Amino acid sequence: MASNDLLLKGIAAAKDGDKERARALLSKVVLEMPDSEEAWWWLAKSVDDPRQREFCAQKILEINPRHRGARELLQGTAESSQQSASRAAIAPEKRATQTNAAARSRPKSSPKKKAARPRGARTTRQTVILVLLAFAVLLVFVGGAAYVFFDTSGALDQLFNFVDPEASLTTPIPPLTATATTEGVSLSSIPTWTPTSSPTPPPETPSPTPTSTPQPAGSPTPIPPTPSALPSISDAQPVVLNDGTGFLILFPDSFSVFQFEPRDTLDIQTIATLTFHLLSSEPAQPLTVELYLWNSPINTWEPFGVYWGDNPIISPESYVHNDGVIIAAIRNWGGDPIDVDNTSFTFAARLTSGLDIFYGLDRADSRFPTTPPEATPTTTFD
Repeated sequence: MASNDLLLKGIAAAKDGDKERARALLSKVVLEMPDSEEAWWWLAKSVDDPRQREFCAQKILEINPRHRGARELLQGTAESSQQSASRAAIAPEKRATQTNAAARSRPKSSPKKKAARPRGARTTRQTVILVLLAFAVLLVFVGGAAYVFFDTSGALDQLFNFVDPEASLTTPIPPLTATATTEGVSLSSIPTWTPTSSPTPPPETPSPTPTSTPQPAGSPTPIPPTPSALPSISDAQPVVLNDGTGFLILFPDSFSVFQFEPRDTLDIQTIATLTFHLLSSEPAQPLTVELYLWNSPINTWEPFGVYWGDNPIISPESYVHNDGVIIAAIRNWGGDPIDVDNTSFTFAARLTSGLDIFYGLDRADSRFPTTPPEATPTTTFD
């Protein structure tokens, strides 16, 4: 009965044009009654994102394939996507047409005439080549004649033979001596070859058996699937940092982009801590939510795995602007919608005035540097 009451209230809010209240009521109905064709239909009329509207229409067709309104809704979404793609494709064609027209309008440059080569230069080059060839032939002829002369006179043999011919004639050649026999030689004097023993391999150390570390309840998958595209910071919706986003529906495979702005004017010098809050009275299990923070110094998104509750952010100085603004995108990479009661941030910082603050969701507390209070005198009794 509670779901039916929520359904009637959600339909009434959608008819009155209060889309935010209709989304909040109807999202709870589809979680409790996923086969409610009427709840999915009015939820599709309450969402503004075409991808979320398409998701609701697909759910309706799974329940009732003959639902005419859902088919028209899908067809309208597809036509708007095709129109966007065609507009994106027309721009390059126009640029190509303009480029071709500019190329045709350019005057053709006349080919440069080759400078006539003087006849004297060609005659001088040919003369130098002929002189070099003649010099090379002369060197070959002189070298061949010198070789023949030294070979016939025996000078080459004396040049390459360093043995004194007179010494070889006077020095007697020693007679050949017979090699000693093995008689009278003990076998123990003959050196023997001892093979080197191979080192004994150390015993194999048994490899440790891997044990799985249990994940905390509600923890996301360690490696979520990579998104097909990242959102643009121009799509960020402004949200008061002290109030948070409020009730939020995270649709499957989609981003919700926010710009968290502090209620007060801040001039931050340094950031000490930063905590992201993901709150829900009925947390979904398992949690398929991923947080992306905009790193302004390098202009890029950086992902973080999150849990239900408080999530401290490491190295927060790159994600909080000097005025306290934080740009964040929350992604549901699962297959089912997730209800979130509220999301926001808190941080500890020091202002340029020297004031230390702890600022964020539902509070704006300050810590002023003060001297310790004086001790209270103790009363004595006689």
